[in-house]
Amino acid sequence: LEHGVALWPNQGRFPQVGGVSFSWDPVLPAGSRIRFMSLIDEEGEIGAALYKNGEVIADAPQVIPVVTLNFLANNGDGYPTKANGDNFRYLLADNTLGPVLNEANDFTIAPSLPGNPIGEQQVFGDYLIARYATPATAYDTADTAIAGDIRIQKLDVRGDVVLPYPAADLANLNKHADLLRAAGLSPLLGMGADILVGKGRQEVLSNPAGFNLYTPESIQDLRGTGVLIQAPGNSVNLTLPIQRSTNLESGSWEPAGTLEATLPKDADKAFYRLTLPQ
Repeated sequence: LEHGVALWPNQGRFPQVGGVSFSWDPVLPAGSRIRFMSLIDEEGEIGAALYKNGEVIADAPQVIPVVTLNFLANNGDGYPTKANGDNFRYLLADNTLGPVLNEANDFTIAPSLPGNPIGEQQVFGDYLIARYATPATAYDTADTAIAGDIRIQKLDVRGDVVLPYPAADLANLNKHADLLRAAGLSPLLGMGADILVGKGRQEVLSNPAGFNLYTPESIQDLRGTGVLIQAPGNSVNLTLPIQRSTNLESGSWEPAGTLEATLPKDADKAFYRLTLPQ
C-alpha cells in the first residue's frame, strides 16, 4: 500500500482494493503515508486490525491471502509483490487452484500461464450477475465526496476512523477473531462488551448532535449495562439487563431478567435509539 500511494498524484498505480480499509496522509513523506490499516468483511466491519499509527497491532495475522492480477503479481507497476509474497497460484475456471509457480518465471507468459485460467472480466461478470442482475437488485448506491469515503480515507480531507479503538482492544480482537467468526459473531465482540457497533458509527460519534442522538458521554451508563450487537445477518440484537430492588439502597439491586429486542437491518444505514419516560 505504501508503494501504491507513494507517487500521488502522478501515478496510475493507486491501490484498487477490496477486503481492506486504510487511511493515508499525502502530506507525509513517501514510504510513511499509510497510517491505519485493517482487513474488513462484506459489511465493512473490522475483520483483523493490522496497523495503527505506524505500529503493527499485536496478534495481527502473519499470512494474508491475496487475489490479484498476474500483471501485479509479476511486479507490475513496480509493486514488490514477489519479494513480499509466496505460494503464487492461478485461479482456474473450475474454481480450483493451479500448481505453485516458479517465482523466477514471468507470470504473464508461458510456461506460467495455465490452460484454463479464469480471467478478470469473467470474475467481474460473475460478481455482477450474482448481486445486481435484475432491476430490483441493480447497484444504486451513489458515489460520495472524498471526505465521505470510509474504505480508503485521505487524511488531508477527513479524519481517520479505520481503527477508532485503543491498541489493546484491537489486539484482543485479533486474538479472538477466528473463534467469534466461527460462531457466526462479529470479531468486534472480542474487544469487550462496552463497544457499541453499528453502521454509521463514524458519523454518529463525530457529530452526534447532527443526528439528535445521545453523545458518547451521555450513554456511558447504557454502555455499562447493555450490549448492542450487530452480528452477520439481517438483524441487530439489543439486550438490556433488568435489576430489582425493594428499597433503592446501594447494593440492593438484584438481577430480574433481561429486556431483549431484535431490530431489522433493512437499509444500508439505519439508527435506533432508546428513549426513557420522564
